[in-house]
Amino acid sequence: SKLRKPEAMRTIVDLVRRYDVVAIQELRAASDEIMPRFIAELNATGRRYDFIVGPRLGRTSSKEQYVFVFDTMTIECDK
Repeated sequence: SKLRKPEAMRTIVDLVRRYDVVAIQELRAASDEIMPRFIAELNATGRRYDFIVGPRLGRTSSKEQYVFVFDTMTIECDK
């Protein structure tokens, strides 16, 4: 829901750009397009972020994922 709020998205993007690696807990999204959209926002200024997302986990219908977002200029990741 935060991706639909431009001010919230700008705040989150500005915060994440301060770090080389960020862990996101409890990502609950019905669509797999959320993280690519978020990464596109991060990379809009020429940065090169990427992400790794874990499997959907949980005991109820509301499954959660864990995500690592990283700056590919400083972090190398073997996906």
